Amino acid sequence: MAQDDLEDLLRRGPDRPLDGLEADVWRGVATREAGDRRLRATASAQACLALVALLAGLAAGGISARHGPREVAELGVFSPHAALAPSSRLIGSGL
Repeated sequence: MAQDDLEDLLRRGPDRPLDGLEADVWRGVATREAGDRRLRATASAQACLALVALLAGLAAGGISARHGPREVAELGVFSPHAALAPSSRLIGSGL
C-alpha cells in the first residue's frame, strides 16, 4: 500500500518547482541562527546589568552600614520616636 503510493508519487513528479528549495532552507537556517545570536547577546547584556546592580547594591549597603547609626533605635510605645512610626502617621493629627 505505501509502496504503491510512493510509486504513484514518482510517476507524477513534483507539483511545484523545487529550484529554490535549498536556498530557502539555508536562508531560514541563517535567520534562526541570527535570532539565536541576538538572544544570546541580549541575555549576556542582561546578566551583566544584573551583576552591576548587585554590586552597586552591595557597595551602597556596605557604605550605609559603615556610616549609619551605631545605636539601635527603640520604637516602643513610650519611645520619643514612636510619633515617626508609619502607623501613627496614618492616623493624622485629628485625634
